Amino acid sequence: MYRNEAFTESLYIDVSNTDLDSLFGMAEIKKQLKQTADSIVSDELSRTLEIPASKIIMLNSSERNDALYYAHALCGDLAKRSFSTIMLTPQSFLTGGYADFERKLTKALNEVIISSPCAVICSDAEMFCSRGDSLEEKLRTRLFTDLLNELSQSGAEYIFIAVTSDANKADPDFISMLNEKIDIPTPDEETRKAYIMEKLKCVNCTAEAAEFLAKQSDGCGFTRINKRCEQAKLSVYKHMIANANGDIAKASQNAKRGEAVLTIELVQNSTQATNSPLRP
Repeated sequence: MYRNEAFTESLYIDVSNTDLDSLFGMAEIKKQLKQTADSIVSDELSRTLEIPASKIIMLNSSERNDALYYAHALCGDLAKRSFSTIMLTPQSFLTGGYADFERKLTKALNEVIISSPCAVICSDAEMFCSRGDSLEEKLRTRLFTDLLNELSQSGAEYIFIAVTSDANKADPDFISMLNEKIDIPTPDEETRKAYIMEKLKCVNCTAEAAEFLAKQSDGCGFTRINKRCEQAKLSVYKHMIANANGDIAKASQNAKRGEAVLTIELVQNSTQATNSPLRP
């Protein structure tokens, strides 16, 4: 039993504050992920029909954080079915040599068996199974696929979610193990607007301002949109201070009274003030 050790304890994350229903727009992707969650079953009927109680999937997005956004939501749905969630990150596994990597990965995947039913998010698939030519990369990949094969024979109920921004960088042996590969598109305009309205509700974002930001962020993922939202908040902050003649305390009081409003003019000023374009 490894759960009492600090390393394996630190792998667990709380996803109870999100689920697929809380995501903005992207109805087809949410539907596909819900079907994926529903396909992980472990009951008497599934065992009789020899349906596996485990699944290995890959979420591929041009922006890795967008894929992580959906991975967390999928695990939030599974948490309602008593799944625990483990996160594997480069920071946890690539801080030492191969021997340290082997020890940690073995413990982590043993933890999946102990915690069954369990969801595992691998935040950077290439850290385990890259196409790299170095001896260490090849050893890590071989160990990773061998341990996953052993895990699949354990009878544990789990889903392994590999997140990547470029599926072509993953080792072919690992790709062959996937039950499903889901490509996450960049959010459409309706999704972007709803997401922006939620992110900027603290500054009373007008519909016109949100629509402007949504149009100007065409092709952007949630990570870039977040940056633009922060710039928009800053423009409101500066505007409130200017209206209070530099008195921050007065500006804060005015904001608490609901006088902070993000207008399309302020959004346009914030986009003109940055040197980086909105479009990718």
